[in-house]
Amino acid sequence: MIEKSILLIISIIDFVIILINRIVGATKSLQNRAVHIWKNIVIRKWAYSSLGIIDSIVIWIKKYLEDLRVVLKYRFYYQNVTGPMKNHYRELVKKRSV
Repeated sequence: MIEKSILLIISIIDFVIILINRIVGATKSLQNRAVHIWKNIVIRKWAYSSLGIIDSIVIWIKKYLEDLRVVLKYRFYYQNVTGPMKNHYRELVKKRSV
């Protein structure tokens, strides 16, 4: 039961990461077309800076989710592995959790 829930969470995180990649692409596209969309210089500068802030926040969230996905995968494999590889996965989980 726990294994299925971990796999579900991992797949949800993968889906969210794909959505974040689309958002990053859209903000980069808007930044590139800001000159043509907004003619007023003040509005253009404000829009460009706000899109940059949104982009940096979204990239930070993406990095956090990617790290979380790696930790969950390590923990999932750690629960299913026996023998000498169990110690290897335990060390990997400790390194990624810190």
